[in-house]
Amino acid sequence: MVVDLGAVGFLASIGIRALIVNAKTVQRRGGTMVLLNPQPNVATVLITSGIDRVMPIHTDLDAALAEFAPG
Repeated sequence: MVVDLGAVGFLASIGIRALIVNAKTVQRRGGTMVLLNPQPNVATVLITSGIDRVMPIHTDLDAALAEFAPG
């Protein structure tokens, strides 16, 4: 699952929690959740909170889709 955050200008703790809960649900079902194109201030929040260790973050759609390539 690719979640495009390009239009998200602010991310509070409830948004972080929603991302984590959904990523864990996707993982339990054998999938992967990838975050795409967060604005700089949102990327800072994601990295500071450690979200980048739970799910990949990419600024390029091709790189995000590569997370799903067999290998």
